[in-house]
Amino acid sequence: MVQSRVALAAAVLVAACTHASPKSGLQSGTASSDDGVPIAYEVRGQGPTTLVFVHGWSCDRNYWRHQMDAFQGEYRVIAVDLAGHGASGKGRTAWSIPNFANDVAAVVRAVDAKDVVLIGHSLGGPVVVEAGLLLPDRVIGVVGVDAFFDAWADPGHAKMSDQPIVSPTRWLPLLPRSPCLPLTACWRGPGTA
Repeated sequence: MVQSRVALAAAVLVAACTHASPKSGLQSGTASSDDGVPIAYEVRGQGPTTLVFVHGWSCDRNYWRHQMDAFQGEYRVIAVDLAGHGASGKGRTAWSIPNFANDVAAVVRAVDAKDVVLIGHSLGGPVVVEAGLLLPDRVIGVVGVDAFFDAWADPGHAKMSDQPIVSPTRWLPLLPRSPCLPLTACWRGPGTA
C-alpha cells in the first residue's frame, strides 16, 4: 500500500518535467458550488484512482495541462477552475478557502469520483485540505505543491491539523523537494510518521 502511494507521488513529480502529449477523451463540464456559482472542470482518462488538480491564485485549470496529459493513461484526471478563475463563474460574494473547497467538492460529487487524490498548487493547497475534510469517504490522499510553507506555525490552521482526512495508513508519504517540481508537503495528519 505504501509502495503504491510512493509510486503515485513520484509519478506526479516526474510528470511535472514531461512534455505535453495529445489530449484524448476530454470531457468538460460544470458543477454548481454550494453558493450557486458554476464551477468549470475537465475530465480525462480512466482508472480506479482519480487525481483532482486544483490551481493556485490567478491561475486556471490549464496550469495542470502537462500533468493531465501524463496521467490520463493510467488514472482518471480532473482539473478544476475555482470560482473567479478560468471558465468558472465570477458571481461569488464571499471569497474564502471554505468556499473554494466547496467548489472542489461539488466537482468531485458531480463526477462521482471515488479513491480521490486531491493535488493543490499554492492557494490550492489549503483548498484541497479543506475539500478533503468535506469528502472523507472519497479522498485517499492530499498533496500540496508549493503550499503550506508556514501553515503549521499559524494557530488558525489547528482545525486542519486536528482532523485527519482519512485513516493514516492511507496517506501519501511525505516526499523530499524535487528540482523540477518543489513538493513542500503531503499532509498526513497528526501523529503519523
